[in-house]
Amino acid sequence: MYMCLGLSLIFYSLSCMDMNTKVRIMGRNLLWTVPVVLLISLKYNLTLETIKDGDPINIILGDKYLLGMIAALAVGTIVTIYY
Repeated sequence: MYMCLGLSLIFYSLSCMDMNTKVRIMGRNLLWTVPVVLLISLKYNLTLETIKDGDPINIILGDKYLLGMIAALAVGTIVTIYY
């Protein structure tokens, strides 16, 4: 699980730094979303380890901080792309 998390963060960071992504999406500052994605991933893993159920929908909908961080990521990404 941790190896997949690390690889997904690395590939997300690389895709944010890619010139083709910057030109296609027009997000020159898309790299600023990487720390938020890291915090969301860490909070999800922390919640997953404390709850033994493991259902992703229940984990995300049951944690208000996680929902807030996901909303902040969505707003930040939209602002980064369109402004």
